[in-house]
Amino acid sequence: IFCLVAMEKPISVRPEHIRDEKVKVLESVLPIKDEDIVLGQYEGYRDDPTVPDNSNTPTFASVILRVHNERWEGVPFILKAGKALESRKADIRIQFKDVPGDIFKCQKQGRNEFVIRLQPSEAMYMKLTVKQPGLEMSTVQSELDLSYRQRYNGVTIPEAYERLILDTRSRGILPGSWWSVPSQCLVATGRVGAVQLRFPVATAGISVDRSGADPGSISRVRTAIS
Repeated sequence: IFCLVAMEKPISVRPEHIRDEKVKVLESVLPIKDEDIVLGQYEGYRDDPTVPDNSNTPTFASVILRVHNERWEGVPFILKAGKALESRKADIRIQFKDVPGDIFKCQKQGRNEFVIRLQPSEAMYMKLTVKQPGLEMSTVQSELDLSYRQRYNGVTIPEAYERLILDTRSRGILPGSWWSVPSQCLVATGRVGAVQLRFPVATAGISVDRSGADPGSISRVRTAIS
């Protein structure tokens, strides 16, 4: 998903051309720093009788990737995944920069976003701050929504693993460079030590700001380990 968002337009829709553009993205990812990785384990995970009392298995992970090319220089890509969160979902959120000299700054409703929801219920929508109808100069956040199930009634949409299996069968779809990013994460995790920041069940996990990891998170991990 990260590669699809960051890659340039391929010269055709042939699998090998799409693959080549994805590989270019992965080869442009800067080395991952320890402070760009946050791991967590939800409270109560060790209460499961099948889980060791001293388990440091992460149930939440977040990593910030930076792509070193002209288009994405200075733009962080924040990848997050976890279990026992507030909801089961998968989406891509592209947040737009704040407008310099925003005349509605005192009424900020949140960032403008373009969201691609992969599951549940595939959809694309824009979250925009707009002027509220009426004579008053006030703002409200609204959405422009395209829900696939409603718009394309009766169309069969492939499941995520169907697409993955097809990709792995494509010629050369998993070159060695595809493992460069997860390998860096594993190495960095080993340097920092295993988990642990704790987070309550049915929450959003551990927050990560746009500029980097949750402030002080890595020091808290090291303190917990020591």
